[in-house]
Amino acid sequence: MLFFMHHGRGSRSERSERETWDSGAHRCRRKDATADCDPDGNPFGYLFDAEDTPTHTASQIKQLANEITANAVEPAERDSNLPPVFTYLSQFIDHDLTANTDRDTSLSEIGPEDADLTPLPRDKVLCFLGNLRKGSLGLDSVYGDGPELSLTPEQQEVVQKLQSAMRWMSGPFVGKLRLARPGSKSHQGAVDIPLPADDGIQAADLLRLGNIIGELISADDLRKLPNEMAKIFFVDETLNEPQKARAIIGDMRNDENLIVAQLQTAFIRLHNVIVDWLRSQGMAEDDLFSEARELVRYHYQWLVLNVFLPTICNKHIVQRAINNAAPLYTQFLKQFDGVSHASMPMPLEFSVAAYRYGHSMIRESYDYNRNFGLEANAAPELTFREAFQFTGGGGLNGVNDGNLPADLLIEWVRYVMPIASQPQPSGKTPRRAARKIDSHLNFELNNMVNEENVGVFQRLAERNLRRAQRLNVGTGQQLFKALGSSAYSDLIEAVDTSEIMPPFDNQTPLWLYVLKEAEKKGGDRLGSVGSAIVADTLVGLVINDPKSYWQVKGSQWHPRDGAKPNGFELSSLENLFCATGQI
Repeated sequence: MLFFMHHGRGSRSERSERETWDSGAHRCRRKDATADCDPDGNPFGYLFDAEDTPTHTASQIKQLANEITANAVEPAERDSNLPPVFTYLSQFIDHDLTANTDRDTSLSEIGPEDADLTPLPRDKVLCFLGNLRKGSLGLDSVYGDGPELSLTPEQQEVVQKLQSAMRWMSGPFVGKLRLARPGSKSHQGAVDIPLPADDGIQAADLLRLGNIIGELISADDLRKLPNEMAKIFFVDETLNEPQKARAIIGDMRNDENLIVAQLQTAFIRLHNVIVDWLRSQGMAEDDLFSEARELVRYHYQWLVLNVFLPTICNKHIVQRAINNAAPLYTQFLKQFDGVSHASMPMPLEFSVAAYRYGHSMIRESYDYNRNFGLEANAAPELTFREAFQFTGGGGLNGVNDGNLPADLLIEWVRYVMPIASQPQPSGKTPRRAARKIDSHLNFELNNMVNEENVGVFQRLAERNLRRAQRLNVGTGQQLFKALGSSAYSDLIEAVDTSEIMPPFDNQTPLWLYVLKEAEKKGGDRLGSVGSAIVADTLVGLVINDPKSYWQVKGSQWHPRDGAKPNGFELSSLENLFCATGQI
């Protein structure tokens, strides 16, 4: 099912979580649940039993958050040795796995400046907070086949129209997902970016409402949705004028910044070139879509385990997780009944804290393409704000034709190739590196331009710190102690947190602890606590998913045995973008 919400928005349906909690009508898949709880979605849980997270005041948290985002100008010394694609692949994976931990709800309201930030009882969190994604690395953010929504039959029919619009159901492109041709150039001096020459339509932008309104769906259809969903598709809350720039994709969050939107486009293109490959192998048309979807998932999962994790995490911990069948996540699963591909439980220590390391990797500007980069045909860089404005969430910055301007197509070679292999003209900063994983965030993340909710929700560091305390995920010191008696005990190293302002130096929020230990290791990868949580969870999701490549094809499956679209073995990110015609 499509996921309509954005970071910080309200509930996905009209249902009140508070009313559900008070009513006693609960349903929960935890084996030790004392009440018949009813989390709205798939289950969250905790990897470790721990004492309650210490309570810090809103004022203390704000002061700490301000220290994290204090630098208005980012020094070049904060550049890592990582290509920036890993920043946005991290975000893409997050959106594939989890939804609901960033949104203000009656369970964990953190938006008001004077919100109650006392850690909630863990039983209450688990009875109320549900994951609005499947939790598996299944790309429901691409395919729109996530968990079901609570809708009326009439509303369900509208969602089905949107889902059908996402793919070609007949004709020469049957089996493929729909994309769109970019719009006209929007900046003086900009030059053409080479377009992929497939399908005859040079599809390099996301499918948008303007491409289908009046043909595959009507404005009246969209007005039938619950108000929180319907208003996403309109310019304002009057629901009069459709927002033609709105992307029709499996997860609206993947059109909140331009780079992750272009990554979403790349995965859709990957599906389509695999359809072409399958057709060349003699696959029947009726089977093209499902077979391509399965192959895309297998290759994606393999890349996560074999390329992404060894790059971001301690390699020894990644290998331990693979060799020992993800002992933390596998033990965690024993808390639940009925685990399936469509419902993989998600640890809150992962989703609310450790996996948010990527926020520190975001640059304030990028060498994006030949128009917004070193050549400066339009501007010397793509700024952070522009990356949010030229999206569906930003209304494509007012572009009239409703599609991404052609001068803003990404040139992935600037994001994917190793730093050492990229030309760096003398005297120029290439802006082709991710920022280090450390305890500092880009100053622009203190004023999120596309966030509808004001105040706390526009200040990312403060939002992270408030949410983790309210959801009682524990401190870094608590998790360090717990991991000391785990299968990773000999690989877990202590980190000096004395530089952090009191009282957080001895009671460090897990998210900040993960950033600080990465910083102490040089900032190119996570430290031991962060690596153990991130690697074990992602490996565990693949190993325990009955529909993963690991379960269906065996742990030794390799992309050499999979699809080879346009002749490329999909065993690296570079090859993926070559296969899709984008490098």
